[in-house]
Amino acid sequence: DLADGSIVIKAGAYDFGASTNIENSSNSYIIMQSGSYSATSNTINIQDNAVISMRLEDINISTIACAIGITAGSQVELVFSGENYLRSGAECAGLEVPAGAELIVAAEADGSLNAFGGEYAAGIGGGRSSSAGSIIIKGGIITANGGNAPGGRGAGAGIGGGRNGSGGTITIEGGEIMASGGYRAAGIGGGEGGSSGIILIKGGNINATAGDTSYSAGIGGGYS
Repeated sequence: DLADGSIVIKAGAYDFGASTNIENSSNSYIIMQSGSYSATSNTINIQDNAVISMRLEDINISTIACAIGITAGSQVELVFSGENYLRSGAECAGLEVPAGAELIVAAEADGSLNAFGGEYAAGIGGGRSSSAGSIIIKGGIITANGGNAPGGRGAGAGIGGGRNGSGGTITIEGGEIMASGGYRAAGIGGGEGGSSGIILIKGGNINATAGDTSYSAGIGGGYS
């Protein structure tokens, strides 16, 4: 229960609250949150080159840190059910997937995921001055909003790079995707000052909106 403590997932083990190195050789996790009508500041981090599958069930995180962070070298196959909300603090993506990390949203995802980046960061992808890693979306209903800097400038993509970060490698094969970039950032692709990266659209229903269409693309690069 995420309401009872933060979770750090490592290769073959995890920390939960004050308990550390709890063995889990299956590398499979189901994470729920009691009382999720109120947000928790507890977070989920995947590190140590972990390769895991994770299911979220009605998670609601609002934190000054990264709501969910995947470190470089780790890979997460994600499924979610119910309504899930990820709100991160300044310079952190709502669901952080930096260069060298991989996120796969499985086709079995049958709920919604709403990710809000903090100042300068992407909704899903890179934090401030960070490019996104590999993001593969096969299903689910996803809303991703890039975060603006104070005063509305220096923003992250909805899905892709934070400020000055590229979009990494983004593949969309299915799902309902609504991605909105912050000021001068792409909906899907680069943050302000960042290139598009590699974007492959193979399916799904996509609504991608730039933060300012005079400066950046709905799908592509941010203003530079």
